[in-house]
Amino acid sequence: MKTLLLGLAAAAAMLADAAMAAPPPTDGYLNLAPLGYATPPAPTDPLALELDLVQVRASHPSPTAIQWQEAASDADAYNAEDIVRRFDDATGALLYEADRPLLVAMLRKIIIDTGAYAGQAKTANPRPRPYVEDPSITPCNTNYLAGTEQQSYPSGHAMNGYVAAVVLADVFPARRQAILARGARYGDNRVACGVHHPTDVEAGRLLAIAYYHRLSDLPAFQSDLDCAKAEEALAETKTPMPAMCAARRMTILKSLAAPKAKTPNAANLF
Repeated sequence: MKTLLLGLAAAAAMLADAAMAAPPPTDGYLNLAPLGYATPPAPTDPLALELDLVQVRASHPSPTAIQWQEAASDADAYNAEDIVRRFDDATGALLYEADRPLLVAMLRKIIIDTGAYAGQAKTANPRPRPYVEDPSITPCNTNYLAGTEQQSYPSGHAMNGYVAAVVLADVFPARRQAILARGARYGDNRVACGVHHPTDVEAGRLLAIAYYHRLSDLPAFQSDLDCAKAEEALAETKTPMPAMCAARRMTILKSLAAPKAKTPNAANLF
């Protein structure tokens, strides 16, 4: 136990040093501006920790199950253009970046923010992932998780999924219930995948809600959201977009036409 505690303390120190060395992001909406919310500490009570692992084991599907396959695919969705496609069924639309460049550009700025806030909370709360605590748990997908074995709390994926869901529900209000349910399942799939505990996921969702409340007060976000709604109206009913939104859309489409390498956002690999 003493060795484990020393290891966790060392991990926390390294994470803190890394956080201090890394400059704050500058291309999100909030860029680590205070949210007026603090993520609660990770649980420490032995019975609560045991309950978390019991729930991971109980919800862990077999590799042939549909949920396993969905969880593995959700785990690979780190970039905004990939995350939004996980909501195709819920929105009733094929959310390709080429068709919804304003929507994806807005989500890209959000994902930069969520990666920073989730990373900050993880630094303050080092916790081993379920498959580290119990080697009998086989994770469905550990792509990009190397070196993050002590970064289970809170779940960055759960934060991403629920923020994306709330924003998409603003753009597709008639599909709100289905979209929010898919956003919640995006977090649940982290438990099914064996890479997060239920309390990690819940903490990620609460951080998502706090972030969205702060984000929704920002005029720049509201302007982008209005343009994303106009873009959806264009796709559905061919309603002409406001000139400002149309100009933004054309600028983004031109940038998409230029070839570029697609790499995950390293600040958001949770």
